[in-house]
Amino acid sequence: MAAPFSLTWGSSVYAKVLATNIRGNSPESLAGNGAKLITVPDAPLLLTINSALTTATTIGLTWN
Repeated sequence: MAAPFSLTWGSSVYAKVLATNIRGNSPESLAGNGAKLITVPDAPLLLTINSALTTATTIGLTWN
């Protein structure tokens, strides 16, 4: 399945990270200065959209 967007090699990616586990949520990270896409990462295993964490402005993902 293709992603709904494409990024070219060398593109900058800005993301914020929030971790959730049985103890609760972590503070949201800063967006940073942009990571460069330089290698193809391994695909996550058992990646699913977590509807309990998905809202109109966020996508909740769960993986192993």
